[in-house]
Amino acid sequence: MKRTAFTLVELLVVVAIIALLISILVPTLGQARASAKLRVCASNLRQIGVGITNYANMFNGVIPGYPARVSNDVAYNDFGVPNKDVATNQIWSGDPGKRPSASNIVHQRVGLGVLLDIKSASPELFFCPADPLHDQAEEIRKLTQMTESDRDNPIYSSYLYRQHDMIQGKALLGDLGDNKAARPNGAITEVRVEALAMDMQTSGFGANEHFQHEGTKVNILYQDTSVREQGNPKEDPDLLTHPGLPPAYVSAVTAGQIGIFTLPAALATDPSLLQRRFDDMFLRADISAVSDPQNAPLAP
Repeated sequence: MKRTAFTLVELLVVVAIIALLISILVPTLGQARASAKLRVCASNLRQIGVGITNYANMFNGVIPGYPARVSNDVAYNDFGVPNKDVATNQIWSGDPGKRPSASNIVHQRVGLGVLLDIKSASPELFFCPADPLHDQAEEIRKLTQMTESDRDNPIYSSYLYRQHDMIQGKALLGDLGDNKAARPNGAITEVRVEALAMDMQTSGFGANEHFQHEGTKVNILYQDTSVREQGNPKEDPDLLTHPGLPPAYVSAVTAGQIGIFTLPAALATDPSLLQRRFDDMFLRADISAVSDPQNAPLAP
């Protein structure tokens, strides 16, 4: 009678082949998922860019920013800094404990969040699928079904947005002007403002900690609504020889060889260094529209 059963050797060979195939496929599937998340993130930013354009069309070309309703209406971010003074990924103000005065408690949308007021963006667009440090469903619920207890809690998106107060010009879409920058030899130059928002790459604390795409890739939104993927290479030590860089800034960046589009945690609690860092990140983002961002000048 002819034998039909597998021998032990044959079975082991089949198992070995299956294991080999799995070892080949798993990394490929992981890369495919990462690539898909990068594309969804870019799509989110592109749609946010369209929302910014709609907003500008409604408000004489001015891009969204901190929407002060009265002169003493000051919303503060998680660093205790007025939202209008720095780039931000905050889209809802809250947490009155961060305010200098209880009389200044403000509950309102800020930064990109104002796009929700004119229905030019949906809440889902504010969250990158590769952002691992968010309960995105809960944040979206707060934006769409906010309760009274939610009002005092700030809401942060995945994307760092350039407030119009950071721009040394008219803050008009299509005519955002130039920002001053310094070359390593101290010469002052001007860089055309192009970038509006980017994936927030930061090792900051708490709700400000975002490290999507494993910190190696960054999507940047430009004022023409285009989005480009940029690498996030480690800091070039030569850039840190610029005159006037505070020692704390240099040491925080060089200690971990943080990427050029990344905010080190050590700078997150110092408002002056935080603003400086954001200025540098966006100058590099502006340069990336036309050349290698690693060769960009820094803020003077």
